[in-house]
Amino acid sequence: MQLRTFLAALACAVGSLSAAPLPAQDQAGLTRLTTPSAARAFRAVGLVTIDRARTCTGTLIAPDLVLTAAHCLVNNDGSRVDPSKIVFMAGLLNGTQRAIETARNTATPEEYNPSSGSNQQRFAIDLGLIRLRNSVTSMAARPFSTTPMQFGDVDVTVVSYGRGRNDAPSLQRDCSILGHSGTLHVLDCNGHLGSSGAPVFVDRNGTLQIASIISGILDENGQRMTIGSAVSPLLASLRDQLSGPVAVRRQSSGAALNGVGVGQRSASGPLFITVGE
Repeated sequence: MQLRTFLAALACAVGSLSAAPLPAQDQAGLTRLTTPSAARAFRAVGLVTIDRARTCTGTLIAPDLVLTAAHCLVNNDGSRVDPSKIVFMAGLLNGTQRAIETARNTATPEEYNPSSGSNQQRFAIDLGLIRLRNSVTSMAARPFSTTPMQFGDVDVTVVSYGRGRNDAPSLQRDCSILGHSGTLHVLDCNGHLGSSGAPVFVDRNGTLQIASIISGILDENGQRMTIGSAVSPLLASLRDQLSGPVAVRRQSSGAALNGVGVGQRSASGPLFITVGE
């Protein structure tokens, strides 16, 4: 299947996409930021741990707000993970973080459910917000701004954590946008278990801003591609959730996910999909 064919299929939400385990993945194109000076510009990017069973990547967009993927914040039945089970470690580097905070509450799109709807529908709204119990000071980590993705954008930068490299952030500067389909972007970035929620940065007049987050990975006949979900269309409504009582709707008891390791999600989750023949 050619890329243009896939994009057309994605736009039409055809049923040829199915959940699949993640194949073996190398670390091509990634630069490990293993020293404080190398990681300084990305201190606001951190590791999100969920019930000590799985991990995602998150980024501060305000002193008490962390942007990540919706599927990192819900259980397989669509219920919210207990916020007290969610921890954000800003700028985690070699066992030391710039700040560590527990979630106060979380927000995901009302219609988001990891076990219903098509993959295309889930990816399109796979955006989540975490409100922390305490704000992170600007001295510890300065939040990033967000911006709409523009069709003129070609090159992006991604910073992520992932399975086997959760001790330090990894940077990829040479990502390209392969195509757009509504609020989804197909990228040639290197994704991995745990990189869900990672910020996709674009350059706005010399300043990096977040336009998208990593929500999944595609394997098209052995060619690896990454899906980015646009931030701007949903961010205002998620902020509104956190300012009112709706922010705690659908919370679960925080039961552990059996058989799910660090940086992983069960096979029924929406992290990774394979394009059909």
